[in-house]
Amino acid sequence: MSRFAAPRRLLARLWVIALLLPLSLSTPRGAAVPRGAAAPGTVPGAKAGAADADIAAARSLFEKNLDAIRRRDRDAYLACYLRSATLALTGPEGVRMGYDAFVKESGDDWPDLFEGLDLQLVPIRPGLVYGTYRYRVRYGAKEETGISERFFVKSGDGKTGTGWKIAVSTAFSAPPGTPPPPRALVGATLLDGTGSPPVPDAVVILRGGKIDCAGSRAQCPPPRGIDLLDLKGLFITPGIVDAHVHFSQTGWADGRPDFIDVRDRYPYAKVEAGLRAHPERFLRSYLCSGVTAVFDVGGYPWTWDLRGRAEAEPLAPHVAAAGPLLSTLDFWLNLPAERQFIYLGSEEDARAGVRYLASHGADAVKVWFIPVEERNFDDMSKAVLAAGEEARTRKIPLIVHATGLKEATVALRARANLLVHSVEDLPVSDEFLRLAQENKTIYCPTLTVLDGYGRLQEAAVGMKVPAIDDPNGCVDPDTLNHVAESARLSVKEDDPTAA
Repeated sequence: MSRFAAPRRLLARLWVIALLLPLSLSTPRGAAVPRGAAAPGTVPGAKAGAADADIAAARSLFEKNLDAIRRRDRDAYLACYLRSATLALTGPEGVRMGYDAFVKESGDDWPDLFEGLDLQLVPIRPGLVYGTYRYRVRYGAKEETGISERFFVKSGDGKTGTGWKIAVSTAFSAPPGTPPPPRALVGATLLDGTGSPPVPDAVVILRGGKIDCAGSRAQCPPPRGIDLLDLKGLFITPGIVDAHVHFSQTGWADGRPDFIDVRDRYPYAKVEAGLRAHPERFLRSYLCSGVTAVFDVGGYPWTWDLRGRAEAEPLAPHVAAAGPLLSTLDFWLNLPAERQFIYLGSEEDARAGVRYLASHGADAVKVWFIPVEERNFDDMSKAVLAAGEEARTRKIPLIVHATGLKEATVALRARANLLVHSVEDLPVSDEFLRLAQENKTIYCPTLTVLDGYGRLQEAAVGMKVPAIDDPNGCVDPDTLNHVAESARLSVKEDDPTAA
């Protein structure tokens, strides 16, 4: 939890406290007060504007409190709180009382990222206002969201200082999957992805974690009370979908020892354990790059779990995952107790493999169709066709890696929904085009994959660090360190990867 609710190290989970102030409420807690109406708890005849004046004063202090966090101004932050032994904050150790103790416990551990939205204020009685706001805060790699409360009191006894102060501060961490507060993005030029003309000075309203409205100001007038984010001079476009990722790989040599073997420095089992434990390094990089959805098209079984983890993580794209690949090659790149390649030795192997994937809710069946000299091509083709038939029965999309025209044509006969990489050996045939059209097969050429491997190989052979194309600073530090190490890799002359 962040220091804006109370000291971070003490108040990782704050819980509401409302028993410290003697409140006499004539309306339910949280009830709205119409403009011009008397505040709850006021005596008959009180001025109708008193509640509005209290709300304005409390809002001013509220905004100063949050602004002090953004500016990391400790003095301004502490000045917002009641200098009294009755200042109340709560946490897992119980109620924390007193301004002096609060000051001692308030260090300099400001959040790396802070966002405070959706300020709501309700007058309780003259001189007392209840408020809430929605926060998003990040310390290093850990991010939390939630709702924080304040009780604002008007003080003027000469001891605690004159003016409005915060007397109670609490916060609730949001459960996983809680959508952010409503918000309106205003002033940008909108490109909606439909081919329609750009919309200048557009409005995009976000509500419940979804886009509620997108268009001109006339089409999507911002609702009263919603937070506005001015994006004048910028553009809003649909998010990018990366349809071919592998979370079981790192994008560098340590994740593909079959390409360049660095297992003497980076044991493969340890690399995979790190990928499983810390996928956020890649999830955040995708989102930073404008990628809002990714499809993991083959990897270890734990990649299925990333779907739920990503949905609960604000700084993550949506994730779909195929899970282990069905392979015509009995490939060795597995772990002792986990496989990312299921061998297609027969048609029954193919059907059993698809049934296994279906039992785990795989988003697709991925076939790695690699020609093997020692195997009969027709036998491999029958296994692929059987996988396609079983996938259709289970209503699971079929993805096939096939880079030769012969294999790719078999994949289309198996009614592949998606072909990944490109046909590299021959121009595509009329049969290939006909089957692709009939099946409405999507062709994903993965244009940057071979280029990435090529740049890594060139860096190793030429002993020169490759240039990094990362203008927005999206690449994580571990990956940057590996890229720098590329120039120190050794590639043997008889290594087939050096050809």
